[in-house]
Amino acid sequence: MKPFKELFKGIWSNRISILGVAITTVSAIIIIIAVLLSFFNIEFTPYQNLIVFGFFSMLFILGLLMIPIGAWFWRRRTSREVQSIEPLMIDFSNPLHVRGLVFFLIMTLLNVIIFSVVFYKSYHFTESNTFCGKICHSVMSPEYIAHSRSSHSRVKCADCHIGSGAQWFVKAKISGIWQVIAVLTNSYSRPIPSPVDDLRPARDTCEQCHWPQVFHGKRLKIYERLDNDVKVDDPRVTALAVNVGGQNKKSGKYEGIHWHVGDQNIVEYMAVDKKRLKIRNIRVTDGKAKKVTEYINDKIEEPKGDKIWRTMDCIDCHNRPTHVYDVPEDAIDKEIFHDNISASLPGVRKLSIEILKGEYKSQDDAEKMITELFRAHYAKNHTDISVSKKKEIDKAAAAIVTIYKFNVFPNMNIKFGTYPNHIGHRDAGAGCFRCHDENHKSKDGNVISQDCDQCHTIVVEDTKLSKIPKNAREILNLR
Repeated sequence: MKPFKELFKGIWSNRISILGVAITTVSAIIIIIAVLLSFFNIEFTPYQNLIVFGFFSMLFILGLLMIPIGAWFWRRRTSREVQSIEPLMIDFSNPLHVRGLVFFLIMTLLNVIIFSVVFYKSYHFTESNTFCGKICHSVMSPEYIAHSRSSHSRVKCADCHIGSGAQWFVKAKISGIWQVIAVLTNSYSRPIPSPVDDLRPARDTCEQCHWPQVFHGKRLKIYERLDNDVKVDDPRVTALAVNVGGQNKKSGKYEGIHWHVGDQNIVEYMAVDKKRLKIRNIRVTDGKAKKVTEYINDKIEEPKGDKIWRTMDCIDCHNRPTHVYDVPEDAIDKEIFHDNISASLPGVRKLSIEILKGEYKSQDDAEKMITELFRAHYAKNHTDISVSKKKEIDKAAAAIVTIYKFNVFPNMNIKFGTYPNHIGHRDAGAGCFRCHDENHKSKDGNVISQDCDQCHTIVVEDTKLSKIPKNAREILNLR
């Protein structure tokens, strides 16, 4: 019995163990209350979650460790003062020993349950969009806002950036540690670099939902844009039959745009810049013919040092699949079509674009200045309208402020055009024309063509809606 008494005496006879018991008990109570509240659908703020399932979970584990450590130090100190200390032995015929063992097992089981709940909650919290986007608010706020407006808004950040499996989970968490250090030391990049280095291959993430093997054939894409005369009922229309392609069921060959990621060939490229905007070498491996062809753009200087080749995948074209930033003109047109910016205001489109592209110190400064500039313009140039259509003017200014806050973040040095979109070729120096520029040539004289018909067929090219025949409008489902 004496060793058991010495064990419990050791726990309660040193400050380390007593402090450990106190820390563990308080942490456990807070965690249990938080878990119980979650059963009643009581939601915590991101920082409350971080404190409960991050800070207090670490305190809980620390407290548990302090209990035996303190007892060990006490036992070591005591062994110097007495001649010998009896070893700890359990006698199952002794009721006190049995009760002590049962108590120990119950407490161990309770601690294991609490630790499991904490680990489960912590794991899911660190995998949540809230954790990714709101904890380091000023850093990831732009990406979080863009994600919340996208077609992938219900897809978790971790599903694309990490995916399934332990290997990439561990990699992501190790990378996350350095990111936390960068935030704490205020040494993170502004803006966040893109593309992301060492991003998991799209075949492991994107292709869990999207299959390039599926044959899509041609898909109709219609663009409606306004001129500065803002005739909402008569926009300019461009209609394209986009050759998405895929694996043709009849021939078995990959066609169209998805030829680039088919499993019958491998497309690799070597970029000379981190943003992958300047591509010098392109290597195409024909799997069936077992032929390798390399195309080189001699106008781009060959990089010094190691040549890094990248195998092309979804992200090389769909580089902003979720974090999409608007083009100013398109964003203004959309708000005019939705009547958030009234087409009845004279010169409203041109004015809106000019004000939207202005330089502002912060988003708060932009909100104030945009509203003032918009009102001042109509007060100076259209006095009667500034009074009779004050509501429309204020509504339009609010719409422009919203566009600005969704796309421009001065604190992160993010402006319109900071992150070019590689879908298509609208952004200068980006998109398809990085490779399809007629400058990449092989040794046998073949070039990578810039022929438009490779990717799409133009059905209607930048034509006023009123000039499109009625039957064509009905087929294209135009207003």
